[in-house]
Amino acid sequence: MDVVYGDVTLGVHGKDFDYIFSYQTGGPESFVAGGLEWLYRTPKPTFWRATTCNDRGSHFPHKASMWMGADMFIETTGVEVLVDDAPLTGFLAPDNSRLIGSGYEHPASVEVRYTYATTTVPSATVTVGYRVVRTGDVLVLVRYEGVPGLPELPAFGMRFVMPS
Repeated sequence: MDVVYGDVTLGVHGKDFDYIFSYQTGGPESFVAGGLEWLYRTPKPTFWRATTCNDRGSHFPHKASMWMGADMFIETTGVEVLVDDAPLTGFLAPDNSRLIGSGYEHPASVEVRYTYATTTVPSATVTVGYRVVRTGDVLVLVRYEGVPGLPELPAFGMRFVMPS
């Protein structure tokens, strides 16, 4: 597995897979495996779902409406890179040039971890890590840090917009 530390992206390449993780968009931009592109948009945490008759009868959409806003306008507040489970510093330009020719270019695993802040009041934190191993398998680790005072959470998951 080869890792390329670009100025605004991190590329992970191996036998039959190529993944690109963006520091700017807050997630993966491209997952190519088996010669096919598997992403149309950058995956993001999701907090909203379609409402039901029971929801409308209990005015749940009004009580929990800030989660709809959080679903639409989540903000990326941080990016971390871990190489073989160790945090890597200096992966952003211009410091990333020091990684050329280093052992960091051929790890057993690399994880790109994004931190998001919701637009709720008070704000909550979500962390999403994408761990890639030499086989090309990607483990997605998601953690929501709840905050007292927020309304009931309608749904929690990841939105992957993929080809049909």
